[in-house]
Amino acid sequence: MHDIKKLLKSNKTGLVSGFCSVPWTNLTLDENGILYACSCNGHVKKSIGNILDLNSKEEFSDLFSDNIMKNSILDGSYRLCNSTSCADLQDNILLGKKKYIFEESIDNLSQHNLKEILFQADLSCNLQCPTCRDNIIINKNNAKTEKLKKILQKLEKYVFEDAKDIIYVRIVGNGELFASHTMLPWFLNFDFKKYPNIKFDIHTNATLISRYEDYLLSIADKIRRIEVSTDAANSETYKIVRKGGDWNDLLNGMETIKKLRSINDEIYLNNSFVVSALNYKDIPDFIQFAKKYDSFIMFYKVLRWTMSEEKFNSLNIFSPKHPLHIELLNILKTIDFQSKNMGTSMFNVKLN
Repeated sequence: MHDIKKLLKSNKTGLVSGFCSVPWTNLTLDENGILYACSCNGHVKKSIGNILDLNSKEEFSDLFSDNIMKNSILDGSYRLCNSTSCADLQDNILLGKKKYIFEESIDNLSQHNLKEILFQADLSCNLQCPTCRDNIIINKNNAKTEKLKKILQKLEKYVFEDAKDIIYVRIVGNGELFASHTMLPWFLNFDFKKYPNIKFDIHTNATLISRYEDYLLSIADKIRRIEVSTDAANSETYKIVRKGGDWNDLLNGMETIKKLRSINDEIYLNNSFVVSALNYKDIPDFIQFAKKYDSFIMFYKVLRWTMSEEKFNSLNIFSPKHPLHIELLNILKTIDFQSKNMGTSMFNVKLN
């Protein structure tokens, strides 16, 4: 294991102050068991391993303690970071927002332990959003669900059993928790007595959440954050960008979240918006919508995950070649992105 005090004590890029501490506190775990030392697998270029290949708590601990992602931060290169998709890097570099994750010294990094796991566990979702997928995906009683069960077993054994401090598990970043035939039963039957230091961050489209209101209200103290993928400010846009969803179901879900926050006023709410050619005109109204719920606002730039190049080009309004690009820029000029209640990954930054 490296003695980090002997490694470089300055960031060679000169672009961010201090070191990004995320690899010292966060992991992303996907539906195949692949581990990334970051808060999002889309923000990094390489994984650090696979939890299914590990055979003990010690192996997990060693992998988390010393890995290629941490080394790429310590040498100041940030060579494994996808800067064009990381809002934290962009906020820090372009907007001068110095977030708490950028540590001033190596000594500070050595004090950190695992705090957050982003569990990209199941692609299953009740919606078919154009920016995400071309078809409805529901995994049920298949090879993917069996693999997920094995991942959950190892996660509990290697991480949850000996958690001495609070670990926040974010579910489910790449699908919908309340539409998953594997994750939902696991969550609804989670043993909080056995794992008292595990709490949850929920990423949801909120269209199904009201169905489980009673259970959620009973565990309100075990929830830290809720992110609602919204992408619209009215029912007309919603039915286009959230295909298969109903605006009224979303509103019902927002009311359930409001009740949760009345029980636990520390629950952090974030309404997010993936900007594309389908919804960019909704940006100003979306800001007002989120403010009604006292919600943080997060804008994301549409990314090419699995879509064809032709489809991506039609949605990617950020390209100067897109016929609506100038209209987007004119709208963005009216938005105060310096607001403390707003974040964005809509800018482009290229390191190196």
